[in-house]
Amino acid sequence: MYRCKLNGQEVIIRLSSKVEKLDIDKSSLYRKVAGLEEVLIDLVDKEDIALVDKDHGIIVIESNLIEMPIITIQHIIQKEYVFD
Repeated sequence: MYRCKLNGQEVIIRLSSKVEKLDIDKSSLYRKVAGLEEVLIDLVDKEDIALVDKDHGIIVIESNLIEMPIITIQHIIQKEYVFD
């Protein structure tokens, strides 16, 4: 779990159990998602979005905008499996 501030509001970014099991640099993944503030501040509750990242591939996240917003990284399609 990773806590950060987006647009002055504290947010939790967490990994799904499936992503938690992946052999990837999780610190880099947290920083990458937290760095996308311009996308995350426009999320609505229970919205799923996909982010394309050159280092990780496609990152699928879900928002849960309760009292303290929670962004869950649900799935990653690793870059080796992303095709144009």
